Amino acid sequence: MPSESHSESHSLVGICLLATLCIAANACTGGDGNTAASRPQAKDPATTAPRTATPQRTPFPGPKPLAPAAAKPPPILSKPLPPMLVDSGKVYALLDPGEPTASISQFASMASVDGLVYRAVWSKLESTPGSFDWSTLDTAADITRAAGKRLTVHIFADLPGWLPGLGAQTYSYTSPIRSGTAAVPWDSTYLRRHGDFMTALAAHVLLRGDADVLSVVSVGAPVSEMTLVGCQNGMLGNTIAYDRSKYLGAWETSVASHRYAFSNGAFSLVTLVVSAPVSEICRPDGDGTAFYAELMNRIQPIAPGTGMFFADLNALGSARLAQVSAGTLSQSKLYFQTIWSYTDDPTNRFKGPLRDGICHGWRAGSRYFEIYKPDLLNTDPAVVSAIAAARTGAGC
Repeated sequence: MPSESHSESHSLVGICLLATLCIAANACTGGDGNTAASRPQAKDPATTAPRTATPQRTPFPGPKPLAPAAAKPPPILSKPLPPMLVDSGKVYALLDPGEPTASISQFASMASVDGLVYRAVWSKLESTPGSFDWSTLDTAADITRAAGKRLTVHIFADLPGWLPGLGAQTYSYTSPIRSGTAAVPWDSTYLRRHGDFMTALAAHVLLRGDADVLSVVSVGAPVSEMTLVGCQNGMLGNTIAYDRSKYLGAWETSVASHRYAFSNGAFSLVTLVVSAPVSEICRPDGDGTAFYAELMNRIQPIAPGTGMFFADLNALGSARLAQVSAGTLSQSKLYFQTIWSYTDDPTNRFKGPLRDGICHGWRAGSRYFEIYKPDLLNTDPAVVSAIAAARTGAGC
């Protein structure tokens, strides 16, 4: 998931809060291999033990039932979808939310690009409870399929305006990054409704015949990149005490909900990814390393193969990667998004050449790189060579 502090031109990185390889060996199991066959409930806040999937849940009574969509045959491929090779690096073009159709087609047609990254926010796709607008997702999927590429999906779980009216608890905050209002991350209504949304998204993709186009789906809730921007000194804003066990439980619930949504065997090539935090969860606790390790250990039984996502790759490496323990890193494959574009970097966030960043990711073992559009359009031989290195490791 892309970093939430990026400018509008780079959009929502989190989606970080916010970050996913087209690797069949690391894909989600589905169909008859799915052991979590029922939709998980939001975790009881008082429970700290790992949750397990529950029997068929009672549907949430708020939204209108989903109207059955008219099935249509899958679009015809202009060329076959490429196999997801473990030993081959993949370059994904990081599109902006609301990317124009012509621009999507432009990047899909580039020989240097293996896939596209579709980014959107929950409130734009579900503007009223149970009413969905998948048009932008459908456009991206159709163009991706026609080009013989793959599609990653980052959905930023913001706060839809209708959600507090259904009882979701919220808090307001001011931080060095921004100010705003957010759902309490372990609120059961928030987690359940977001789970319903992801289930509806997966069902729509399946009905259209687009499951084989998907590559990576990021877990965007409770927040896109795990660190709580509005939490400081043990408080969410000024009113709600931060509860570590509840927050861990919320992440377990969300991962299980995503696993359930994409459990059909048609999604066998889809990998779920969870963003690593920075060194802190609630400033200044320094809990990033321990929290992420505990979470990844907890989710392995319910979502085996879940990948680790890092949305801050630059010429110096990845600060998020650096604070993840070696034991945790050994569990899963790694997926990178560059922190910013090297080409358009007025504040020097990249800290050096693009190749240095790519090679840091390659040497760490990643074969998946999300690259910003200005770098993909840059004709400077050094930049072109760096992007090629993401696919081959040449010079790293």
